[in-house]
Amino acid sequence: TEDSQENNIGYFSCKVEEAFYSKTIGKGFAKKATNGIFVIIKLSIINLTKRTELIGDSMFNLIDKEDYQYSTSMIGTNSLLMSGEKTFGVYAKESQPKMPTNGYVVFEVPNEAEYLLQLCSNNQIRTIPLPNIKMLIEKV
Repeated sequence: TEDSQENNIGYFSCKVEEAFYSKTIGKGFAKKATNGIFVIIKLSIINLTKRTELIGDSMFNLIDKEDYQYSTSMIGTNSLLMSGEKTFGVYAKESQPKMPTNGYVVFEVPNEAEYLLQLCSNNQIRTIPLPNIKMLIEKV
């Protein structure tokens, strides 16, 4: 989105490329549905250190305006992974110095609302807005 920007936090620089809502996620046999709605966020993450670092699902939370916190969805993440997409979560992903690592992080929430993405790295926390979350049209 036009509003996305680099957000430095701990060992990483993180950029939100786009964010979507969807009632289903994945393709074919890996397609899953939810009683709520999935928030699917495409990220580009750059390792700012001089060594390989790991990106794991514990780095990400979604927070609503009432401070409810949602961790990454294992069901949603597995479904995307089995559909051939790169994801952050379930399995830690290696990030090499100065190289962008792209992938999706998935959350399962009760409804469409205003959400903030919380990033945690090296005992630092940063919360960034998710502007322009769109309804997904069979893209992921």
